[in-house]
Amino acid sequence: MREITPWNPITSSMQRIGLVRRNVGRFLQTLRAGRQRDGALMRGIVESSSEAILTISDDFVVEMANPAAEAIFDAGDDDLVGRPLKQLFPFFQSPGSLERYLGQGYRTVEMEGRRLDGSGFPLEATFDTMTIEGACHYVVVARDVTERHAQQKLMEYLALHDNLTGLPNRALLMDRLEHAITASRRANQPLALLLLDLDRFKEINDTLGHSVGDSLLAEVGTILSEPLRASDTVARLGGDEFAILLPSVSGLTQARDIADRVADELARPFPVEGITVEVGVSIGLALYPDHGGDASELMRGADVAMYVAKRNHMTVSVYDEGKDHHSVRNLSLSGELRQAMDADELALFYQPQVDVATGKLVGAEALLRWDHPRHGLVSPEEFVQLAEQTGLIRPLTCWVIEKSLKQLTSWQERGMDIGLSINLSPRNLHEDGLAESISEKMGKRELRPELLTLELTENAIMTDPERALTAIRKLKECGVRLAIDDFGTGYSSLAYLKALPVDELKIDKSFVMHMGDDSNDEVIVRSTIDLAHNLGLSVVAEGVESELHLQTLRGLGCDIGQGFHIGRPLRIEEFHQWAKNFKTISSGAGGIVHIHPGARSRGRAKGIPK
Repeated sequence: MREITPWNPITSSMQRIGLVRRNVGRFLQTLRAGRQRDGALMRGIVESSSEAILTISDDFVVEMANPAAEAIFDAGDDDLVGRPLKQLFPFFQSPGSLERYLGQGYRTVEMEGRRLDGSGFPLEATFDTMTIEGACHYVVVARDVTERHAQQKLMEYLALHDNLTGLPNRALLMDRLEHAITASRRANQPLALLLLDLDRFKEINDTLGHSVGDSLLAEVGTILSEPLRASDTVARLGGDEFAILLPSVSGLTQARDIADRVADELARPFPVEGITVEVGVSIGLALYPDHGGDASELMRGADVAMYVAKRNHMTVSVYDEGKDHHSVRNLSLSGELRQAMDADELALFYQPQVDVATGKLVGAEALLRWDHPRHGLVSPEEFVQLAEQTGLIRPLTCWVIEKSLKQLTSWQERGMDIGLSINLSPRNLHEDGLAESISEKMGKRELRPELLTLELTENAIMTDPERALTAIRKLKECGVRLAIDDFGTGYSSLAYLKALPVDELKIDKSFVMHMGDDSNDEVIVRSTIDLAHNLGLSVVAEGVESELHLQTLRGLGCDIGQGFHIGRPLRIEEFHQWAKNFKTISSGAGGIVHIHPGARSRGRAKGIPK
């Protein structure tokens, strides 16, 4: 039972109920006074009312009930008269309970009513007292609110569930997540949250129509529930985004296993409205308490991990604070980055690059590191994107270029005629004045422009190929060398590759490192080398981790090698020490050298020793 306050919409009929009460009072008074004509009129008003009206005597027995009351209590004519109040209103079982209730000021309430067959139903009732000729009477005006309760339950259900899939929605998920975190905190046990985004939903929805798209989402909701436990929650957050709450896991390994199992289920083709479709999924995983201490932190962590998975074409990604550009650490780093440039906390490390055919040192790649006073060495993967987001990428790139040109000048003075490669951000590619600035800086130092190689990723070029082509042509006019970095991991078009004025391709290390284990990787490396040479480009292979890699690359005619087997990224002092011992290191290579017919003529124009 609950009280209905005067401000509740349910009590908007109070004036009408007051009128009923007055009519009942007049009816009783006319009966007492013997005014039959007026009594008949009042009886007609009461009996025709759609409200259930009962009068209760001072000994709590029904003395009058109108047809509406007989209807809601499922009684026949006059079946209610003489029945005790507690039979119809179980709340008033104990003696004196009605007086106490009214004494507390309660009037309109929701409570359980009891039909004559013993079944219960929800009703809204107003209780009041009247004294007529010294006798106390209680007046009850009631209505059956079963339908309203059903509507309320439906509204509550719709407020907490997705109307397409029937799954819990975001509001219900967050509520369950908060309760699960409380339970996990008490039990000192981790829980996991997975966020899922369908990979090909938009394509399917646009191609086959919204009806098929809706059917697909409903089917996905069913599929997601199958491999899970009864205690787990699957929710649809909107669009093609779903979530899975695992309120009890042993740790990250079990959570990852469940995520992989869910991904496997969605990787299988399944029929939707007679059409077999494949969707695929990107899953972000966050663990409590490792990745968040409350529901909102855990949700944001899983969201960050999901977008990392989607961006990197991964199936499952676990939250990593280093890739969270809005974490407290990264917020702090973004504020400290400009100071780091001024405080000389940034440093360039140099990874050697050698001629694969001869083993001679021909250059190095400059790799940016941040020697943070609290966090130690911070890799560019963590802070370059911060620089792009905060607008610091331009001054950061200028810093790298200035330091690189200074180092090239120093090497020239030391008699080291080697080149240097630096990486450009996609944002740099579209900056006005970059080419002119590089040309001016090199001119002041009287450096040969071909000593500097600017590396661009495939994705940076293919995001806006036409604009990128214009920018690359401007850079090429400066005389610097241009390279496509991480070749094979992006989506290069051969038509654009043919048109780009680049000088070399850098094969991504993921292909080189697994050549000995996967014949397909060796085929990719071989094809890339042949393609580059046929286009007049030289080839740099990253990821040379063993002598086998080096020998294989020689056999394939690769031009330049770079990797841990040759040399790790080194501080400048360490690099110079490595260069002094270089002949000793390279002489141990051994094996037969297979020189590609075009490798020597197309070798890097970086002052390669003859």
